[in-house]
Amino acid sequence: MRTAGKKTIATIVMILLCTATASLFLGIRMQQVSADESDRLIDGAVLTGAIYDQGIDTDEDGACNYLEIGVEVNVTVAGYYSIQAFGLTSDLGHINVWANPSTFLIIGVQVVYFRFEGVTIYTSRLNPANISSISLYNADYVMLGELHEIPLSRIYSYAEFDAPGAILTGTIYDKGIDNDGNGAFDFLEIGVEVNVTEAGDYSIEAYSLLKEDYRPVDVGDSQSVSLDFGIHVVYLHLDGVKIFFFRSRPSKYFEYLSI
Repeated sequence: MRTAGKKTIATIVMILLCTATASLFLGIRMQQVSADESDRLIDGAVLTGAIYDQGIDTDEDGACNYLEIGVEVNVTVAGYYSIQAFGLTSDLGHINVWANPSTFLIIGVQVVYFRFEGVTIYTSRLNPANISSISLYNADYVMLGELHEIPLSRIYSYAEFDAPGAILTGTIYDKGIDNDGNGAFDFLEIGVEVNVTEAGDYSIEAYSLLKEDYRPVDVGDSQSVSLDFGIHVVYLHLDGVKIFFFRSRPSKYFEYLSI
């Protein structure tokens, strides 16, 4: 009876050991399957490296309103994806453009299109040859891939794109304004000359006068105006108290002047 009891106990122990081993193996296997599934979801789309580009003239005036870019994506899991594209480069510098299209993509190879503003390219006076960076993200904003310095199909001339409807001529006028007649200027009045080729609403901004040692004086102003075709002067007024506070005579240069 004792021998039979020992055999029974030994059998039970073996069964328990086998069960534990099987459970451990199954648990490891389930973890592997779960990890594989997670990787499959994260890798639900990849950038193929192919891009397409062309100038788009929407108003048929002979100049391109946009540089259109198509990015090829190979999708293995349907879902929402977004592309972040930043910057164009030439051999002389960088053009600050940006696009972030987001769309639902089905399984298969497809092309996502977006556009860079032609006016921005024109005003840079640079001829774009490459896209600085393109990144692909899933719906949880996990990066799935990125490309850098992707060459365009050709070098574009900035002159192929739309010129802005108004430009700064580079001429400014300035004088002190004493509103209360106390002999001290309340404002420094700046007249900014603008050449308008397309009537519309524009904003003129000027910030940070530079001192004679080229350190900035933190003062500025902006004006939103409606301008007709032709040459105009838009007046800005810089606070005299702020200029006095810096205890230094400002030079004739702005750190920032834009339209």
